[in-house]
Amino acid sequence: AAPPDAQETEALFEHYGVTTSFECAGLATTTQLCLNAAPPGSLIKLVGLSTEDVALNPLRFARRELDLRGALIYEHPKDFAATIDLVTAGKLKPGATTSPPQPLEKVGEILETMAAGKASAKPVISPHL
Repeated sequence: AAPPDAQETEALFEHYGVTTSFECAGLATTTQLCLNAAPPGSLIKLVGLSTEDVALNPLRFARRELDLRGALIYEHPKDFAATIDLVTAGKLKPGATTSPPQPLEKVGEILETMAAGKASAKPVISPHL
């Protein structure tokens, strides 16, 4: 059986009809959560680049007809060097693309704003506000 956090997450995914999850943090814990919480027939897209191993149960994947795909989102290390050069030259201002931190309680409202195409910056959510 999946751990309680995965069971709760899967229940939320099924309730909202989630069919694709994107792991973007690049952490083994969040990758494992995506693997454990994926509802039947869903796609798990690995965008984050974790270097730690995670557990994968082939029988669970086959029975639930899950699809796991990776995505390389940049050319490492060339893109990092180019980005650092742009920031250093003042041509790229990373903070300008994010919103001020918002409390976790506002995540529903933030997601609705994003879904409506009305977000002007990437949201930053903090459970400590």
